[in-house]
Amino acid sequence: NEFGEGPVSNRIELEIDENNKAAGLPGAPSRFTGQSISGSRVNLSWKDNSDNESGFVIERKCEDGEWEEIYTTVYDVTEFIDRGLRPGTKYHYRIKAVNSAGESDYAECTLLTAGIASISWEVISASHIRLYWKDRPDESDYTVKLVDQRGNIIDIQYLPGDMESCILRGLEPEREYRAVISANINPFVEDECITESDIIRTSADPKGGF
Repeated sequence: NEFGEGPVSNRIELEIDENNKAAGLPGAPSRFTGQSISGSRVNLSWKDNSDNESGFVIERKCEDGEWEEIYTTVYDVTEFIDRGLRPGTKYHYRIKAVNSAGESDYAECTLLTAGIASISWEVISASHIRLYWKDRPDESDYTVKLVDQRGNIIDIQYLPGDMESCILRGLEPEREYRAVISANINPFVEDECITESDIIRTSADPKGGF
């Protein structure tokens, strides 16, 4: 300036706008819970504790399986519906917030999907079988059907929710059938949970049992 050069300073002052702050690690989500809404779908929800996440990474594993990444949301999302699950099966979930700086700690939850996991049976004659399944505490009642390969209903029974077996009648020797159990669930579940058996065949011997 007109008075000459002043002392040299190595101090630089910057004014940083809030929107241009370097992102720190995002806060971990909390209150991570799941609700089975059918035998094949669950609704996951959580609390967003961060204001700088780019999204949430959701991972899942079944029973003793390996963790797999199933979805990454955008920012500010607090719900996700997972589909294509197996009825009556335990699933483990975990979620983390992520951004350009890294990732948060995980939050985890475990839940059991609605419905019957599997059906077994015992042939007692050429025309009768006994079905078995494991009762679930959230079922209000069951509809059990025996159908042939064309989908025709051979036998149908309406059973209370505490039943774990029943006898189906009307089979013919050497023909193929399937048992179908519809579990009618508590009001939180939106629809029936349907489980089908593998192919059932009876003996050609018409005697025995009944």
